[in-house]
Amino acid sequence: MTLGALRSLCSDVILGQDFMELHSEANFKTGGAERPLNIPVCCLAVAKVNPPRLFKFLSSDCHPITIPTRKHNAEDTKIIEQEVKELLKAGVIEEASTP
Repeated sequence: MTLGALRSLCSDVILGQDFMELHSEANFKTGGAERPLNIPVCCLAVAKVNPPRLFKFLSSDCHPITIPTRKHNAEDTKIIEQEVKELLKAGVIEEASTP
């Protein structure tokens, strides 16, 4: 994991429970020219927060809504494919697979 810091700004960093369970410690390198400081972190606490119950207000007879995918003509499909290729190449989007 990489964290970025902006000079002269103070920021909080929240490390989740999954991070805390995986790692026994965290070292932060800032890239400065001076020697490292070994300063204990004050007020470090693990937040134990129960995740919210998603969709708790839905009734048991509620069903997902499905709609058919939109169809495109050959010309539009070609334009869409070209745009996707360019966005992938530029790193704006990345490939993904979902069920």
